[in-house]
Amino acid sequence: FNSLIPLSELNIKKELSPADQHTYLYPIVSPHAKQIYGIVLITNPKLLNTPERRKIFLFILNYMTKIIEESDLTSQVQEKDHRLKLLSKLSNSLKGILKAEKAVEIVIKEIYNFLKIEDIYFIRWIPQEKRLEVNQEIVADTKHSLKGFSHIASNKNPLIKLLYKNQLLTYKNKNVRRLSKVFLGKETPSIFFLIPVLIRSELLGIIACSSTSPFT
Repeated sequence: FNSLIPLSELNIKKELSPADQHTYLYPIVSPHAKQIYGIVLITNPKLLNTPERRKIFLFILNYMTKIIEESDLTSQVQEKDHRLKLLSKLSNSLKGILKAEKAVEIVIKEIYNFLKIEDIYFIRWIPQEKRLEVNQEIVADTKHSLKGFSHIASNKNPLIKLLYKNQLLTYKNKNVRRLSKVFLGKETPSIFFLIPVLIRSELLGIIACSSTSPFT
């Protein structure tokens, strides 16, 4: 995977010609689906005469693999799995460069529609101020709105520490139960969980999903 293999390294029984000695294979392999889509045959690549050019060429080949893999994912979506449909929608929505706020808006909208929950919130984590702030939401009832709610929490707070570990937190966790009172008051939820949003191991914030409906 992700490597140029000289033809001379393969167990080919017939004698290789001088041209074959400069031929490479690049297997197009999906590490996720664990399957091979095909092979790129590169003959006599004279232009790959520096490590930098070789890296660029490998990057292009690897990108081809990603395109083929995404195309395969689309065909799988059309055939069966509803979970893949959500991934495909998100992938299509997030094409191009977006500001983090817009990307989060798209993601919470898709999750909200997919899970059919009552309320979903994005709670931004501001590490410099050690503060959590609800800055985006989709709520079934305006009474559930918490936009602008702010809370100071140390980095040593058990909840923040768990979120940095990229751990999904459910109502079973005592810290989550405490936090749920902010969103639900005295009501007991049928669903309440927190999804950490991390980019390059930096905690961007938390997606909180809640519902008191027994049909969620």
